[in-house]
Amino acid sequence: MSVVLDSVVSARGWRVAALSRVSVWAEAAGGGVVAGGAKRPLALLIGGPGGVQAFGADGAALTQADVEALLPGAWARFSGAG
Repeated sequence: MSVVLDSVVSARGWRVAALSRVSVWAEAAGGGVVAGGAKRPLALLIGGPGGVQAFGADGAALTQADVEALLPGAWARFSGAG
C-alpha cells in the first residue's frame, strides 16, 4: 500500500486534489495470475484565494502536519501546483 497525491484539478481560481491510499496485489493461481487493486480517498486538499485547506474523508479539517503525516511533501507539492 502507498499514499499518493492525485492529479490537481484547477478551475476558476480554485485547485482541488485528493490524497488516496492505493494498493495493488497479484498472486499465482491454477496456472494463471489473479490481480486486483483498490484506491481509497484519505483527504481532500483545496487551494483558493484564502490559501490551502485540507479535510479528511470524514469531513474533519486537517492541519498541514496531518497532511504531511499521510504523505510527506504533499502540502508543498499541492501548493506549488498552481
